[in-house]
Amino acid sequence: MSRRTTISINLLVAFIFASSCAAEQEPKTADDYFHLGLSLKKSGFAEASRSALEQAILLDKNGPISKKAAAIIRGRLPKFTVSVTAEQENIKAYELMMAGDYTKAISAYTTIIAHYPDFEWPYGNLAYVYIQQKRYPAAIRQLKKAVAISPNFASAWGNLSECYRLTGDVEKAEQCRKRALQALPKNLEKL
Repeated sequence: MSRRTTISINLLVAFIFASSCAAEQEPKTADDYFHLGLSLKKSGFAEASRSALEQAILLDKNGPISKKAAAIIRGRLPKFTVSVTAEQENIKAYELMMAGDYTKAISAYTTIIAHYPDFEWPYGNLAYVYIQQKRYPAAIRQLKKAVAISPNFASAWGNLSECYRLTGDVEKAEQCRKRALQALPKNLEKL
């Protein structure tokens, strides 16, 4: 990552933290950075989230926050660095999906996947659309691609488990559920 990208991420982190804090202060503690990292992840900013969680790890040095942050990086964030453009396109597609415009969301995710084939989030999001449409074989195909990119992608394993359960394959559902728990321990699955 270039120095310019790091500075931009740090500015984004500080801005988002400041706008979410009543005191409008920069994060200072490992806990501040951990919660900021979670907030950034939920907003679709993978690299800024990674930066905040890495700072939490540095500040907590093998403590409980450090361990949780490392688990989130491993099980919830993309395996490879994601460009700002890819993040922005994924956020726009996610907004379409959440608005229920599945046709446009499918088109957007398909385009993102074509341009950024190593970015696993669009595969998982496209699978979510297919799950909503009860197109389980299509969802399974996308989720398999996501875990091929990132074997620790916890939510993809969890969604695969659900797809297999819904299609009646209890054995595969249980195998995928176990993989999801290996990727992200049960007490962290909602983060």
